[in-house]
Amino acid sequence: MKHLLAKLIEKNEKIAFAESITGGALSSQFIKNKNASKALDVSYIVYSNEKKIEVLGVDEKLIEKYTVVSEEVAYDMAKKLQMLTKVDLAVSTTGYASGNYELVCFVGIMYKSEIKVYKIVLDRKKSRIKNINFLTKEISKLLNQTIA
Repeated sequence: MKHLLAKLIEKNEKIAFAESITGGALSSQFIKNKNASKALDVSYIVYSNEKKIEVLGVDEKLIEKYTVVSEEVAYDMAKKLQMLTKVDLAVSTTGYASGNYELVCFVGIMYKSEIKVYKIVLDRKKSRIKNINFLTKEISKLLNQTIA
């Protein structure tokens, strides 16, 4: 996240997070770096469907049609986060890190006016914590590629 922060500061750009599966792990890694306040605008942990709808304005019909863990919801989360905060880089996460579901994360990244959604499959043999740590590293790589 250090490289990402440096790039954002260099470009005078802001970032915001809307985290579900990562539960604040992304913003936690980001703020460990000196001068994080120069680039981080806001970070939301929107764990429940209700808060995704209430705080971000995610379309409830998308959740009903595709489920909360879907490409469509990650896309809408990133889009609504950017609309709400007006940041240059909006990042959303939704997924399952453990349990009886498919262990998967959808990451929505909106940079300027372009939105991309990435699917990251997690390892059922790993613990929830290890899967979340893996996600923060993978998402950090995606963010660095996005603003390169």
